[in-house]
Amino acid sequence: MGGYIALFKKLYQIKRQHKKEQKIYQQTIQVFPQLKYPSLEACSDYEQALKYKFHLSYMLGEVLIKADKTWYKGGGFKLKNNIKKAKKEFQIFREIFKEFDQINSSILKGLIDNKQLFLK
Repeated sequence: MGGYIALFKKLYQIKRQHKKEQKIYQQTIQVFPQLKYPSLEACSDYEQALKYKFHLSYMLGEVLIKADKTWYKGGGFKLKNNIKKAKKEFQIFREIFKEFDQINSSILKGLIDNKQLFLK
């Protein structure tokens, strides 16, 4: 039980630090607009970044963020089931990616946008 409390405490600290950094970033780009980050599509490793959306750690992170955003609706209580669901989704997409050697970014975007069609 103590591990879960420590985990939630650490996640809360990370969330608070991220909000501070975002506030500083927004203030900085108002003064120096040339420091604004480029769009993801403009990055050279954009296709690799899309593949990371199908990694287990990314999917678990999405589940944790969703649970945090819906804490008032019982997001923490649904966390265990949502983690199991994320593991199952990861296994399905891992099998899909094993079948294809090369997948371009437009196919990956289509998979992301229509994720639920593959999971039924």
